[in-house]
Amino acid sequence: MKTMKIILSCCALAVLVSACGSPRQLQPYRYWFKEGVSQEATADQVGHCRHEVRASDLSREQAAKLIGYCMRAKGYIVMTGYR
Repeated sequence: MKTMKIILSCCALAVLVSACGSPRQLQPYRYWFKEGVSQEATADQVGHCRHEVRASDLSREQAAKLIGYCMRAKGYIVMTGYR
């Protein structure tokens, strides 16, 4: 019985140590960028584009495509970041 407790304790310790030692995976995300424009102004532009294309009346894919056209027409580019 004592041997079983030791084995289980060692296994639990090994799992904890391996979880702490593994590097955190960075997750990619996409965002709109335009030189000299704040995040707040960019969010406003996305909102205007959503309104212009009537995104709420479209499928998610169609809305994303049209919002993308609108934002690119205003000089924004899509960037990828990691967090």
